[in-house]
Formats: sequence, structure tokens, C-alpha cells
Amino acid sequence: MKNTILLLIFSSLTFSIFGQNKLLDILPIQDGIVTYTGIVQVDSISKNTLYLRAKQWFVKTYKSAKDVIQLDDKENGEITGKGNFQISYYTRDSYINHTVSIYVKEGRYKYIITQFTYADNQGDKFAIENFPQSWAGKKKLYTKIDEEANNIIGSIGKAVKTNINTEW
Repeated sequence: MKNTILLLIFSSLTFSIFGQNKLLDILPIQDGIVTYTGIVQVDSISKNTLYLRAKQWFVKTYKSAKDVIQLDDKENGEITGKGNFQISYYTRDSYINHTVSIYVKEGRYKYIITQFTYADNQGDKFAIENFPQSWAGKKKLYTKIDEEANNIIGSIGKAVKTNINTEW
């Protein structure tokens, strides 16, 4: 009986430690790293069209796509870039750096947004998963990061589904 109770307690502790899929129940975690990912069906859109729309999304979303894009492989349908967005965090001017990868195939695309790092005007910089436990307002910051990441996901979705206007 004692062994059964201990086994149940250990099992529930193991599940709560290793079964956690979100950081503070906000940011999605994969292999210990905050990662947003998804595969989206977009019927009747060719790989080439999706690629062009994804590339245009990078150009329109970030100030300098040339500086942002790290990998541009049209043949394999992959574009990866490093960008950032600003977040107000108390009195700090804070930026959240991140990596966005878009992979395209006939009728679908995959996005991965990961490698989030926090940087501020006071010289603090670290991976978002290592955000200091003692800092106040961490849940509020994570909520803002989640909102921004979901805005990026929505923005990608809208861009790849919208025709590029080539007339001028």
C-alpha cells in the first residue's frame, strides 16, 4: 500500500515536471525552448507563390529584410530571418529578439518562431527561458511576448493568402 501511494505521488510529480508544455502556462515550450510552430494548409496556392509571398512578408514586416534574412533557399522553400520587437517592461526599453522560419510546399506552409532573447537598455540580455526568477512582472512580460508572437503568426497567414499586387 505504501509503495503504491509513493508510486502515485512520484508519477504525478514526474508528470507535472516533464509534462509541462508552457512556460508559466503562457509561452509554448518544445525541448526546453520557447517555440511557436504550425503547419497551415492553403489549397490551390503553388510552392513558388507561397515562397514569393513569404519573402514579401519579411520585406514588409522588418525594416531591413536584407539584414534580417539569414537563409533564403527558394529551391527548398525556406526563408529564415532574425528580427525583434519592442516591449515596454516597466521603465526599460526592451527588445525581444527572435528567429522566424517559413517553409513552403505545394498547398501548405510551416512556420517556426523560436530563439527568443530579451535585451534592454540597461545591458541585460538572456534567453527568455532563463528570465530571472526574481524579476517582477514576468507573467505580464510573457503575456506580451505571446501576443506579439501570435500577431506575427496571424501576419504570416494573412500575407501568404493575399495576392501580390504587381500592377502599378
